[in-house]
Amino acid sequence: MNHETTSKPDLKKNIIKDLPDNFVVIDTDGTILYVNDSWKDFARDNELPPEHCSEGTNYLKVCDEATGENSDEAPVAAEGIRDVIHGKREYFELEYPCHAPNKRRWFIMKVIPLEDEKPRPVLAYHLNITKRKLSEIELERLSETREMFADVLRHDLKNPVGIAKGFAEVLYKKETDPKKLEIIEKIINNNNRAIELIEKAGDLARIECMDHIEYERLDLGYILENVINSLQDKLTDKNMDIVFVNQGGYYAHVNSIIEQAFSNLISNSIKYSPENSEIIVDVVDYNDHWKVWVIDKGPGIPDDEKEPLFDRFKRGSGEKSMGKGIGLSIVKNVVELHGGDIGVEDNPDGKGSMFWITVKKAN
Repeated sequence: MNHETTSKPDLKKNIIKDLPDNFVVIDTDGTILYVNDSWKDFARDNELPPEHCSEGTNYLKVCDEATGENSDEAPVAAEGIRDVIHGKREYFELEYPCHAPNKRRWFIMKVIPLEDEKPRPVLAYHLNITKRKLSEIELERLSETREMFADVLRHDLKNPVGIAKGFAEVLYKKETDPKKLEIIEKIINNNNRAIELIEKAGDLARIECMDHIEYERLDLGYILENVINSLQDKLTDKNMDIVFVNQGGYYAHVNSIIEQAFSNLISNSIKYSPENSEIIVDVVDYNDHWKVWVIDKGPGIPDDEKEPLFDRFKRGSGEKSMGKGIGLSIVKNVVELHGGDIGVEDNPDGKGSMFWITVKKAN
């Protein structure tokens, strides 16, 4: 029995005919040999004239002579297609906009050869990436909004609150009535809390806008010493001390923003630790990471609150938990930007917490 065999060109047509993306087969001189149904639908939706996109049309000539909106990429597409046809490259890809009258749309054109000999016909297919592109635009818009919000917090809100604090301090120095002094002192304290909250919220908004950071080879011991020195006033106010034995050589692959993570983590322990207590800071070898510990003798954290503690605006339930959780959220964001981990455990001494973060070692 004789069986009819399908020729190669027909086989190629059968393969791509019903595929959802827009496929076109282009001959060595640029002539369109075949288009699938999706290509025809695409041309119709965009009101493209048949002589620009149907079989028999010279696609390269259409691209070379393209004018009007969205035409900037057409010559680039033509050059890429020619390169694949003549073997100058084995693959070509181009992202481009192709907006219909009532729609915003983006595509990626990919071009591959159909034969080994050169010149050779090529297959060009157009993938609709509109959903992804719209998501990217929305993310970019949100990022810009966050940056604007961070600027408003750091400048537009912080300035008037700072001015109010300054006036309150002037009144406090001149006032002699004990009741009025008590009221003014509360104003000053609440202003201080507002300034701290604004600064941390601005820092968090700025950090959350970052999608990548540049790394340097830095010594964590040196960074920690700087942080501890900068917190001496807070330690003095509570008659506290920090024990840190810097043996040096804790070189890590980090950005200088890691200092902010250390500062917030240690400040948090100072804030919730009792007066006259001690905080231990330690750096230990943890395989290909350094593990930085901050150990305090504060109120401790219940097990069911440990995991959400580092989420934005989460905080412990103890009566001394007066913050808004932004500081620890900043620590988490900075550590995650570095590809590290963060956690908290109970202090085995019976009271307090042991916070830790991991940072990748430098080579």
